[in-house]
Amino acid sequence: AVGSCSSVFTSQQSVFGSICICAIDFLASRSSRAAKRPRDNQPLQWTGPASSILVNSELVGAVPAIERRSVIRQRQLALRSVFAHLWNTTEGEVAAALDRLYPTQGRPWVLEVDGDACLYVDFYRDGPVEDDEWHTRFSSRAGPPAVSVIADISGRHEGWPEVRDFVARVLGTFDGVATDDGWLHLWSRDEVQNDHVVAGRKFGYWRDGDSAAG
Repeated sequence: AVGSCSSVFTSQQSVFGSICICAIDFLASRSSRAAKRPRDNQPLQWTGPASSILVNSELVGAVPAIERRSVIRQRQLALRSVFAHLWNTTEGEVAAALDRLYPTQGRPWVLEVDGDACLYVDFYRDGPVEDDEWHTRFSSRAGPPAVSVIADISGRHEGWPEVRDFVARVLGTFDGVATDDGWLHLWSRDEVQNDHVVAGRKFGYWRDGDSAAG
């Protein structure tokens, strides 16, 4: 009976630990967008916080020991974001499409890899607040998008295959462009899907070290 109770307790610890890790990761992804986007004439660099800044000792301490080690190891990876900016549509139409593409839990939509959250997808409405150049950044499209969607990439995943699939799916359904945290180019679906190099870099600023090989 003691062994049975111990197994149940251990299972509950593991489930609790997994919930805590996902919650910490999601909160960190929300906060990473508060960082100011670099202007086009500034060096391309990561401007958001590492997730370790957002994991305080109380949260980490509440996680069972085996899961706590996982949090400490994984939180060193930076969270990243990519965006899909869409025209000639509404949030209702986009939500319906995302429900079909990522039928997990509804907004925010989550893409899992091997049972672990990799992408957190939601509407992005903070552009005019976060980006001083928002109203001129889309001049080639005659103005800002009707709807923008953000995909935050968990620090536990490299994320490129999932990001490319996300952009291909969304821009294959709606008229739009994609941007990453660099904000230096409005990327078409074909450019992202075919992994083109534009002005010496690829889509996904964290992959710039691979651009020369492309």
